[in-house]
Amino acid sequence: MKASRLSCRPRSALLLAGFAVCAAAGAHAQSSVQIYGVLDLGVGTYRDAGGGRSAQVASGKMTTSYLGFKGTEDLGGGLQAFFALESHLRLDTGEPGRNATDPYFSRNSYVGLKSPRAGALILGRYNTPLWLAAVSTNPFNASTGFSPSLRLLFGPIGKTGGDGVWSNSVIYETPRIAGLGGMVQHQMKETAQGGNTGANITYNAGGPLVLAAAVQQVEAPYTRGKESVALVGGAYNFGFLRAFGQYARVKEEATPAATANTRDRIAQVGASIPVGTPGAVLVSYAEAKTSGALNGDRKIFSLGYDHRLSRRTDLYTVLMSDRYNALRRGDSFGIGIRHIF
Repeated sequence: MKASRLSCRPRSALLLAGFAVCAAAGAHAQSSVQIYGVLDLGVGTYRDAGGGRSAQVASGKMTTSYLGFKGTEDLGGGLQAFFALESHLRLDTGEPGRNATDPYFSRNSYVGLKSPRAGALILGRYNTPLWLAAVSTNPFNASTGFSPSLRLLFGPIGKTGGDGVWSNSVIYETPRIAGLGGMVQHQMKETAQGGNTGANITYNAGGPLVLAAAVQQVEAPYTRGKESVALVGGAYNFGFLRAFGQYARVKEEATPAATANTRDRIAQVGASIPVGTPGAVLVSYAEAKTSGALNGDRKIFSLGYDHRLSRRTDLYTVLMSDRYNALRRGDSFGIGIRHIF
């Protein structure tokens, strides 16, 4: 006797049940929604150059914690609609955002259309081309807590304005051909000053070499003037280590800030050195030289070890040194756990 097989053609008493199964199967084949994120929490003692020491249970030092929802819908002919809503989190307090001024979906909130041949058109809040280029050529990846180059480019002591993610944006991403791709982003002028524009070109064919270049012009954070940034970076995997390098220039023009009419040159070198299968030593040194209306020299060095417990969970420890002009040196130490889901 042959085993019966459920068919999507409704029959007699199974009419309603069969219809429900067919509808659910069709919806599943055409669209999907995923919940994902990173939970990063550590403990340590931190001090920037010239500042006071603070002992903290700190969220997101290696990767800023976040919770995300994303989905796609197949529209036929290779065309897809997609969206993402991603909220930064402060695990130490349970609050959303990197700080109290962040919007709820501060990491990303966008909707778009994409196809293999035409690329992607995206609307909303999205990571900038400069941020993506800087992260891709950095041994500490997206660590705003421990990466010397990211600390010198973004954040409270960073040289650039406008953050690493822009709201009210229109973005176009090209198809990737033989590892080469790029993106252009424009933040609309929705305030008295602005908007912002950025672009990048990246090369990553899945081999040992990664290259990235980015430019941006920022006006929105200021009431007048503008800021221009250019960055080039690269990474090469030699097997026994992966080497990284970056160089960036930041130019302030008539902005109403202490850094008005200054020039910054930021350089970084670093490496990721495998230690057995589960671990890697991370090392990075970056320096920012400021000239013009202000003069300064800031040097940050970070040395860390990342130990992978599984594909989704790792432990890390990092030492960081921060020097700025004649101020007292800052030194920081942290250990933490990171879980990806």
